[in-house]
Amino acid sequence: MLSAVVVAFAIFGAASTDSIAKDGALAPDVKGWYHLSPTEPCIASTMCNEQGTEVCTVNDEPGQQLFRKTANTACEITLYRPID
Repeated sequence: MLSAVVVAFAIFGAASTDSIAKDGALAPDVKGWYHLSPTEPCIASTMCNEQGTEVCTVNDEPGQQLFRKTANTACEITLYRPID
């Protein structure tokens, strides 16, 4: 009987720890990219994040918005300033 209780606590503890890790995890920073023109490949710039509220820009100054690179010439997914 005691071993069944220990196993039940172990399963419950593992499940609750896994849900805490998923809920509190931040997305990793990714390289932000931009286009000089639609016909040219993307150019790498500042590190950004897929989560946040402030749009990521070149050198964190207003201006050129940065995107996540999805293919050789596609920079379409909005990125945000990294969360500290």
